This record gives sequence, C-alpha cells and structure tokens, in this order.
Amino acid sequence: MKENKYFTNLPESGEASGTYKALWAYRHSLSMKLDELELTDFLWKNEVKDFVQALRKAEIKSFIITNHSTGLMEMMHLLSENGCVLTGLANVPRPETPFSDEEVVNGVRFTLS
Repeated sequence: MKENKYFTNLPESGEASGTYKALWAYRHSLSMKLDELELTDFLWKNEVKDFVQALRKAEIKSFIITNHSTGLMEMMHLLSENGCVLTGLANVPRPETPFSDEEVVNGVRFTLS
C-alpha cells in the first residue's frame, strides 16, 4: 500500500469513529506492507457511513475485511447499503513479525462504487 495524503494529514482527534477505523486499517496495511487496505476491526452501525466516506476521500478503491466476528453479515449488508460492492473472496498475506508467524488470512473483498 502506498502512502496516502488524506490519511497522513488526518488530525489525531475530532473525527468520527468510522473515519478512525479507516485510518487504523490504513496504518495497519501500510505497516504490514500490504498491497490493499485490510480491515481487521469490526464496524459498528454508526461507523459504516464515516468509514466509507473516509475511503472515498482517500481515493481507496477496494478493501478486504478479515474480521471474523459474529456481526460480520450485518456489517457486510451495511457496507453494501453505503455503496460498497462485494466482489469476492480474498486472501491477505501477512509477513512475519516479532509477535507472529507469517500467515495467509481469509477475507472478503469490497470495491467502492
């Protein structure tokens, strides 16, 4: 993932929680040297709209959800209602870190329409 001016310039406070979830996903993806944004967190109902708006402002075209919570189905429907399109299954390779082994994580890819 390349550095993104929108997220780099985002203030440390004052934004909606969905915006910060997008920022955290961006920082995680950047630190893991991923090609695509990976969302590992769960989005609450009140966060989905802000999350999608932040991705649009950052001009991010797709992302992969690797969260496996029981509320994932509802989150996927809320993302669809906010202009995201489920495009299929995806795998995210995570490199080895001092805290974890190298692994491949299953996920679901969305694009922004």
